[in-house]
Amino acid sequence: MVEPVKEMAPDLPCILYYFFFFLLLPSSLVAQSNGNVKVGDSLTAGDEAAPWLSPAEDFAFGFRQLGQKDLYLLAIWYYKIPDKTIIWFANGDRPAPKKSTVKLTAELGVVLNNPQGGEIWNSGPGNGEAASGFMNDTGNFLVANENGEKFWQSFDFPTDTLLPTQIMGKGGNLSSRLSETNFSRGRFQFRLIGDGNAVLNTNNLRTGSPYDAYFWSNTVDSGYQVVFNESGYLYVLRANNEREPLTLGSVVSATENYHRATLHFDGVFVLYSCPKNSSGTERWSVVRTMPENICINVSGKLGTGPCGYNGVCTIIPDQRANCSCPPRFSLLDPDDRYGGCKPDFPTQVCAEDVPNAPEDYELEEVDNTDWPFSDYEMYTRYNVEDCKKACLQDCFCNVVVFNEETCWKKKLPLSNGRQDASVNRVSFIKVRKGNYTLPGPPPIPKKNRGRLVLVVSVLLGGSVFFNFVLVGVVSFAFLFFYHKKFTRTPQVERAVQSNLRCFSYKDLVDATNGFKEEVGRGSFGIVYKGLIQIGSGVPVAIKKLDRFAKENDKEFKTEVDAIAHTHHKNLVRLIGFCDEGQHRMLVYEFLSNGTLASFLFGDVKLSWNQRTQIAFQIARGLLYLHDECNSEESGDRAILTYWAYDCYQAGMMHALVENDEEALDDMEKFERFVMVAVWCIQEDPNLRPTMKMVMLMLEGIIQVDVPPSKSIHLFLAMDSEFAFSFLLLFFVVSLRSVICQTSGTVNVGESLVATGQSPPWLFPSKDFAFGFRQINENDDFFLLAV
Repeated sequence: MVEPVKEMAPDLPCILYYFFFFLLLPSSLVAQSNGNVKVGDSLTAGDEAAPWLSPAEDFAFGFRQLGQKDLYLLAIWYYKIPDKTIIWFANGDRPAPKKSTVKLTAELGVVLNNPQGGEIWNSGPGNGEAASGFMNDTGNFLVANENGEKFWQSFDFPTDTLLPTQIMGKGGNLSSRLSETNFSRGRFQFRLIGDGNAVLNTNNLRTGSPYDAYFWSNTVDSGYQVVFNESGYLYVLRANNEREPLTLGSVVSATENYHRATLHFDGVFVLYSCPKNSSGTERWSVVRTMPENICINVSGKLGTGPCGYNGVCTIIPDQRANCSCPPRFSLLDPDDRYGGCKPDFPTQVCAEDVPNAPEDYELEEVDNTDWPFSDYEMYTRYNVEDCKKACLQDCFCNVVVFNEETCWKKKLPLSNGRQDASVNRVSFIKVRKGNYTLPGPPPIPKKNRGRLVLVVSVLLGGSVFFNFVLVGVVSFAFLFFYHKKFTRTPQVERAVQSNLRCFSYKDLVDATNGFKEEVGRGSFGIVYKGLIQIGSGVPVAIKKLDRFAKENDKEFKTEVDAIAHTHHKNLVRLIGFCDEGQHRMLVYEFLSNGTLASFLFGDVKLSWNQRTQIAFQIARGLLYLHDECNSEESGDRAILTYWAYDCYQAGMMHALVENDEEALDDMEKFERFVMVAVWCIQEDPNLRPTMKMVMLMLEGIIQVDVPPSKSIHLFLAMDSEFAFSFLLLFFVVSLRSVICQTSGTVNVGESLVATGQSPPWLFPSKDFAFGFRQINENDDFFLLAV
């Protein structure tokens, strides 16, 4: 499939590091140009050693830093042209931390290890015979034995790019990146499938399973190979040796120009050429794009399309996708225009107790726009006014599309959105009337950041899907974290007054109809549902605090200020407060789907995917609070993590999710979560990961190494990492499963009652107990604890 080895030598990745370390001379910083790499040569991410170059210095092999992060990609790239275009990479899904090393070994070929020595990636078995590596001038890196026989070559494992002299057989594929700067596997593939067709298709981002094709080569039953020849022509070779060209027309000379074919993150497959001159102004020129209009051609029933869910795709002159959001929608990720959009208003829901009457909504018109295949109902012989009326009166309808006496009603999320002159339809998007935004605090002033450690009580507010978390987590999280007192200046106090609305006691009595509807209780007070008169009425959750006496007025205002200065998409906004006489109350945005406890312990059980998403969002909220608000330790302790640790040590993690088929089918992710939790309770603080590292490990971006077996901290104060380990397991472990002990087991269906008299469930050693603990002797509040 690839040209024979002309010269064999040490492995490219390895040479950089060993060359730098072994010589320790200025010459070690000068790139080598013979392409040879020896067994034992290595390279370190972040060092100043030059990359390993091909003989003509056209290509380089080494580490490329990802943006401003201390994460690196092991890659091959064009060395001479200004933008240093990457054409192959080894660890797109698992970027390597700074000081990671790559080494050529006889046993495993090219091996990439993290700074602790854990393996991130290897090229494949060297069977103890790998002797050398070679970076050649075609952009192919080879590993061979002493006789020059190839064990491995990068051309056999393409990522998102094909190069001249590269051949892709049946079953071969390219996978796009997730975004321009994220090298994880993306949403599009170029494949030579079993029937001989070369196709472009969307795919399931999680599993990689292909969806519908949006381009094909018309070589059914005859296609044999995809060939990019040395002259720069790309074609499908038929079994009878006829060619089906993918390059149209003539191409510029390969002697004087570079050529490549890249599948971009937006699904466009582009053939490029670039002059080899050394003027420093070389730029890639487009030879052909496939398909010609990505916005229109991608139209399968599954997948998101080029612009993500709810996004709108328009084609730009270079035939790439340009993405935008519909009116009153904004990007899910402000840094990713292709990642989809979310509504900036509360969408209508079909619930009688939520103020979202049809008259509260109106329709925004968008011409030449459609989201095909998102329909749930269609009407014929309707005029445009009938069509609009049908949507406004339907609480399920989010968008209605009209064309020639036919209208289609659609629900969120919408997929494959496109806007083009050829789309002879008009869309109407249902939005909340007026500028429906809740008042909230401004960005955090650095000098006045509170010491609030975790307001998981107001977690996940930006996601409609997780609206159930408000009240339960409010009470739960405050049990674990201590708010450090600090002296407030008059200026800070005035800032609180101006950033939050100060309600009178009568305002909140009226809003709650005399504190009539209780929605939750916690150790610090009772939470009531109310409706305050902002615009057409805003549902709120009002928490009456009972631990602040009048003499603690300053402490109350300090805590209000701390909460007010937390501003994050995963934290519910604090709207205002009441500080009148003996009345101390906090007014939050109301989230309508009930308490967290009802989902964790009630009849409705969250799916595995829902629980893992909650864990991710908790980590993001905690990362924000940890970085911005500087955590303080608390004296509380929680031992759920140790129970999970016992199961992990005993190899019985399946018992933690017994009868949870979704979790059992995804044990790799579950094991990763448990290992992260165990790392968070290491006795040596230096071994515990930062919350930033926790996020990367949870998402699978960084490998989670096996934690030490005998160094967990059994009496650890509640710092933020330990608290997160508890919360992480609390969400992903099935609390209804059988506790993984050989004695003292608890069977499904058994229960405890919070009375103070019910005996707890004991661990086998009787060192620990699981049950209810009364918080104070003088009240009826209990903590479920270990």
